[in-house]
This record gives sequence, structure tokens and C-alpha cells, in this order.
Amino acid sequence: MLELSRPMVEWISDYESWVRVHTANDYRESCWRRLISRMGAQAWLAPEQAKRWREAFLTNPSNAPRAREMLRSERKCEPLYTLLENGTQ
Repeated sequence: MLELSRPMVEWISDYESWVRVHTANDYRESCWRRLISRMGAQAWLAPEQAKRWREAFLTNPSNAPRAREMLRSERKCEPLYTLLENGTQ
């Protein structure tokens, strides 16, 4: 099953590379911040975390960490109320 996902993850990685070239430096970060402000809860992986996860998956799919484990271990994604308390939107 993991090998069946590889083409999609490769396509996403290529697409994200295109986005980095054709958009402002903070584009993905601002998209992510808007997403978590609308979700009102714990968001998904931040752009840099997502990039590290894709790289890990493409290098060794069976040993890539689960996304939730990355959220917990790196603690980069904060609940919405914490972001708002800090004045970040």
C-alpha cells in the first residue's frame, strides 16, 4: 500500500516545489495560518513539517513517522487559542 502512495507524494512534492518558485516566500505559511484560524482547533502539519514528512516518506516509506507523531514531537502546531493569545493570526 505504501508504494501505491508514492506517485501521489512525489507529485505533491513537485507541486510544492513549483509553489515555492512561483509564490512569495511566506505563501504556504500564511495559507497554513489562515487554515488553523478557521479550523478553531489543532491544525495539520505546518509547511516545513509537511516537507520533512514527505522527504521521510519518499526516502523510506515504512519508517516515515506518522503525521500525528510529528505534531506531538515537534510541537510546532499550537491550538488556535494559544496563537490568538500571542497575537498571531
